[in-house]
Amino acid sequence: MVLPLILLVIGCLLLYRHLMRPLNRLQQATRRFSEGNYEARAGVLLGSRRDELAGLAATFDSMAERIGSLIIDQRQRLAEMSHELRTPLARIEMAVSLAEQSGAPTILLRRIRQDCTAMRALVEDSLTLSWLETERPRLRDETLDLTDLLDSIIDDARFEFPDRHIDTQLPVEAELTGSCHRALGQAIENIVRNALEHTPPDGTVSIHLNCDPQTYLLEVIDEGPGVPEQWLERIFQPFERLSSDRAGFGLGLALAQRQVFAIGGCLTARNNEQGGLCMTIRLPREVSAA
Repeated sequence: MVLPLILLVIGCLLLYRHLMRPLNRLQQATRRFSEGNYEARAGVLLGSRRDELAGLAATFDSMAERIGSLIIDQRQRLAEMSHELRTPLARIEMAVSLAEQSGAPTILLRRIRQDCTAMRALVEDSLTLSWLETERPRLRDETLDLTDLLDSIIDDARFEFPDRHIDTQLPVEAELTGSCHRALGQAIENIVRNALEHTPPDGTVSIHLNCDPQTYLLEVIDEGPGVPEQWLERIFQPFERLSSDRAGFGLGLALAQRQVFAIGGCLTARNNEQGGLCMTIRLPREVSAA
């Protein structure tokens, strides 16, 4: 009985290795591809096998080749589109400057310049959003004071929206380790601007920053109409339009959510009990840069 049992155990181990080694290699290739290495292939890892697992690897390689090609083509087209848009925008802005110097009607030129500025911002935001979604970078190599960053953003917001009130509750200092000043600043600025745009004149936007030993909690609360509960997740989709009679959300909130995620935090939305929308950013106080 001992000898057959030993042979059975050895046979099981050999069969296990025969099945699990190619599965582990296929898993490695899948993980590398999901992390952004679009050249990862499973077939080369399995050698000269000719069984069903080799067929599965070949199917994965075919899928990876097609998806990788589509992603690379998308990047190339987006880069080309941005270049093609930037050039005429620069020419239009130059023409507007020359027209202003020659005494052309000011109202029309101001509107043209505003449209050019909006188009340029749209191009830049589209490129940044595409980069964040395809590359999924980790922007966690800076240390900053969150209070100082908020003070700067709030000062700009008060200048831009003088007919709104901004109520703040901020600590004296709030050191944040493992972050990105540019990404976090742009995300918070988009959230604050969105809150001010949906708040009526003479309304108030509340900005509160609370901290505990592990986490910073930033809340931006407006006095707008709020969002239906079933659509709270959809407002973070690019150019989401909740209904035909409402303005779309553009790229601001979609970009903000991806930027906050890239620095290790999360951005969520909920309706405030007293009315309006509450945007909440949770940030770990210390994030590893790895």
